[in-house]
Amino acid sequence: MRAAYGFSIYTLNEGVKVDLGRDAFEEKLVAFERVTASRGGRLSGVEAIRITGAREAIVRFGSNVL
Repeated sequence: MRAAYGFSIYTLNEGVKVDLGRDAFEEKLVAFERVTASRGGRLSGVEAIRITGAREAIVRFGSNVL
């Protein structure tokens, strides 16, 4: 069983889960802004985002993304 830790937030419009972990929240939120900017400000088709650091984000897409 995997231990649960850290903080997660959900976007208001799309309901995308954003895992932030336990520290460096300001840097991670800047990384999240870069992810959304790279998608034109939209997160449609994205199921979840794990921000692992200021320069790394793992984006999981839904099965119906074109």
